[in-house]
Formats: sequence, C-alpha cells, structure tokens
Amino acid sequence: MVRRTALTQLFWLACTMREHLWWQRDLTGTSAIIRANLAQERLSQDNWGPPASLLGTTGPAHAFSMALDTATQARLLAEIDPHYLLTYPNNLGDLLRQFAAGGQRLSRLRQVRTIGETVTPELRIAVERELGVGIVDSYSSQELGVIAIQCPVSGDYHVMAENLLVEVLDAQGRPCAPGESGEVVVTDLHNFATPLVRYAIGDHAEVGAPCACGRTLPVLRRILGRSRNLVVYPDGTRRWPRVGFGRYREIAPVIQYQLVQKSRSAIEVRLVVAKPLVPAEEAALGNLIRESLGYPFTLDFAYYPYRIPRGSGGKFEEFVNVMPHD
Repeated sequence: MVRRTALTQLFWLACTMREHLWWQRDLTGTSAIIRANLAQERLSQDNWGPPASLLGTTGPAHAFSMALDTATQARLLAEIDPHYLLTYPNNLGDLLRQFAAGGQRLSRLRQVRTIGETVTPELRIAVERELGVGIVDSYSSQELGVIAIQCPVSGDYHVMAENLLVEVLDAQGRPCAPGESGEVVVTDLHNFATPLVRYAIGDHAEVGAPCACGRTLPVLRRILGRSRNLVVYPDGTRRWPRVGFGRYREIAPVIQYQLVQKSRSAIEVRLVVAKPLVPAEEAALGNLIRESLGYPFTLDFAYYPYRIPRGSGGKFEEFVNVMPHD
C-alpha cells in the first residue's frame, strides 16, 4: 500500500491545473465525468472541485458511475450537454456507438478528456468524426499522481519532471532513446511517507524527441499500456501486440474486441458483433490477427452479446496475457 501526503496531493492538484491552463479550458463551462468506484450512481455539484474551485469560480460538475449502462450514460450526458467530458477510452468508444444508435448529439462539447487506459489512433479519429472535438489524454496512477500530460502543440506527453523522475528502460535496463519503447520506471521526488525509488509502474511507453512547443520537460511519444500484456512468442520473445484492429470493420461488423493469450501458441479472440459472423468473415479476421502478430497462433473465437466484461477498477484492456509467469 502506498501512502500519500498533503504534499503529494498538492503536486497532483498543481499538475491538473497546469493541464487546464495549457489547454485553455473555460472553467465556467459544465464538466461531466464518468468513472468507476463512485459512491453513488450520479453526483452533481455547482463547481468543478479542486484545483479549479480553489482559484476562482467555475461552472457545475456532474459525475456518473461506470456501473450505469451505456444507454443511461448517453441519456444523462444529453440532458446536461457538457462542455467537457472525462472518461476511460473504452467507455468513450461505447458511448460513440450509443450516440450513433440513438441519434444523440452533445452540441456544446468542446473537448473530451481521457484517463486510465491507452488511447488508440482509431479512437481519436472516431471522436473527431462523431463528436467534432479532440481527445486530451492524461497519464497518471494512484501511486504517483499525474505522470505526464498531453502537449497542446505536438500531442506528445510531457513528464511532470518537477515532481517525478521518469525513466524508460529497455530489456537490459538501459535508457531508451527517442523512438524506442521500454518499461516505465518512476521515482517520486516528494513522497516521504512511502518513498518510491525506481518504481516499475507496470507500463510500457515510447520516448519522444524534444518538443517543438519549447517546453523543456521530458517527452513521451506514446503510452503503450500495461507491461503484463505483452504478447509472448513460442521462443520466449516478447513485444507489444499489434492486432490490426483498424481493419476489423473492413472484414466484419465488430463492435468490441479483446484478445486473451492463454499459452505461447493459443489466443482467445473475444468479440461483440452487430450480427453473427459467417465462416469466411471469422477466417479473414483470424488471418489478419495472425498477420498482425507475426505468428500463426491458434485462435479460439468467443462471442459476447452486449459487452466484454471489464477488469477490476472499471478498466478495459484490449490485449490480456493470462499465461503463468515463467
């Protein structure tokens, strides 16, 4: 268990406020948040809460629980018509499909904010197309607070170096160069209650080059996600899974997917589809997945009627490695 103090909370608030200022948000607008572990299904208040409410007047804020079904979430969002929406990327994808099915629009929406999961390029494109706004992502954890926030100029992530020392290390423990990806290791510079020194947070990221915006904070090009979900090949090598999802809908009406590696040679393909797949569609999807992964894995297809279950804490992972550690 990691204990946090008033000082670490102060840095969390400061980094959050920095993000508001970088992106020039109108704090008098209406904010909506959808996340897990809320005490109630719906909460409303007349301000955004800290840090913004500590520094001036803000607009109202509404929070909804992830326990609500997507149709209910979409209806509530349409009722309040927020200027800013914060949620997990996969929940956002579900909302896009619900908006399309129900014909709802968020006419006042200016920006979508995401936390907790990896944002794919496909999701960014879909949000621009369907909602007419961009995604601003934040990289954080419960143990460390805000780790990096997205740059409004380049779209890369700037590390909060005043508070954290973030290293990205290759398999031999050497620092990665720009363009290389590796394991994220973090040292908290201000947590004196539970010192975290070169703490392996369990994520992979790609190092970025110095940013054109002129900010001198270190740069992460991409946040790839959980290290435990690397694909493992029969020879023992590991790499970040590329599963070809951008082309799934060219083959079959895939609504949601998840790949679960159960052994070095077998992967379960979990799907939610708009209509049952014919054998040719399933075979074509299998060929694309094998081609993208670069190995002829045995694929077992499993179909879910509405939604693939989320993991603990409400997060969803698109590739899950459940193999025993060897």
